[in-house]
Amino acid sequence: TFEFLDGCIKDNVYTFNSKSSLTINEDRLKCNVNSPDDQQYYYSITEGDSYIKIWSNPDDPDASIFMDGTIETISVKKFTISKKYWNATTEKNVYRQTTYEMFLEKK
Repeated sequence: TFEFLDGCIKDNVYTFNSKSSLTINEDRLKCNVNSPDDQQYYYSITEGDSYIKIWSNPDDPDASIFMDGTIETISVKKFTISKKYWNATTEKNVYRQTTYEMFLEKK
């Protein structure tokens, strides 16, 4: 599934550390070999738990958005985000859904 995603993105691990911060671990495959293994991000879920925004700079969230979009489905282990992208080739907006699965890990 998700043929359009590179393997280096598919294997990333999202760890929600608190109600406002998360860590993205590059896991086995890195898109850029010089990237750190872990990157710190911040997030908010708003609009009745139906919208998520993830950003990298806590001092300027709107200028450092990593991902944002409507949460289409959510359960204890899985959520789907629908994000609008501009396709320059077709000159139309395209909606892409990405599903994330969560696994519990004992620390």
